[in-house]
Amino acid sequence: MKLNNYFIFLPIILVTACSQNESKKSTETAPSDTQTSQQTQNPADKAYIVAVDSNFSPFTSLDEKGLPIGYDIDLIEAITKKSGIQIQIISKPWAQFPQALETNQIDMWIAGISITDDRKQIVDFSDPYLSYTTSILTRSDPESLQMNQDNIGLYKLIALKGTVDYTSAQALVKNPENLVAVKTTFLGIKDIASKKADGFINNDKVLNYYIKQHPELKLRTFNITNSAQTNELGIAFKKGNSELIQKINTGLTQIKQDGTYNKINEKWFGKTE
Repeated sequence: MKLNNYFIFLPIILVTACSQNESKKSTETAPSDTQTSQQTQNPADKAYIVAVDSNFSPFTSLDEKGLPIGYDIDLIEAITKKSGIQIQIISKPWAQFPQALETNQIDMWIAGISITDDRKQIVDFSDPYLSYTTSILTRSDPESLQMNQDNIGLYKLIALKGTVDYTSAQALVKNPENLVAVKTTFLGIKDIASKKADGFINNDKVLNYYIKQHPELKLRTFNITNSAQTNELGIAFKKGNSELIQKINTGLTQIKQDGTYNKINEKWFGKTE
């Protein structure tokens, strides 16, 4: 992307997105109308607390009313409807994962969480609900088009702090100073568009979503060669909460069988090629 041609779009598009999402972020958000009606029908049932991170489009963001929307929201509502359990969705910053589970502030966390062996030591996971590829977001200007899988370690990279993507980036860079942590996806996209960094390492579902939303920024992605292994997302629970995990896994299986799962994926990520 040539900054001279597109920089004028940043205040209008990216800053607007920030005002709609980041400025509305809070530690808790009210349950949606769907959740409220479910609880009204069965007031005696336990309402399980589900945490999301509201700064991770398309998995979760906030609408104009400050309520959480996104892929993870649609998915968990469909799963729990099939499972016959009631939920209340709240927003918590990623830094509070997994302490909020351990201290019983919440019952489950769905926020595009990658299932890793290290995380399995401190939390339990549902069955995987989505696979993804680790990718690099960069610009389409002549200089950035020179970046590829072989020379990416020579460029300035950014990744979300505390994620498996950051770990992947650490293995790629030749000089540790060429890797910078960012707090939100929005900041990562902004840094690439404004040429503060060369490549943003993230989930391909997230990066391709932003490219489709903002074609005027002329961004592109390519996959990391050493990321051929399957990356999977799961819903996280406090260790030992096997009864609730079983309910969620049952609901996940059912929405895959009846076609609901495919409809949600197509809504947020488009048809599978």
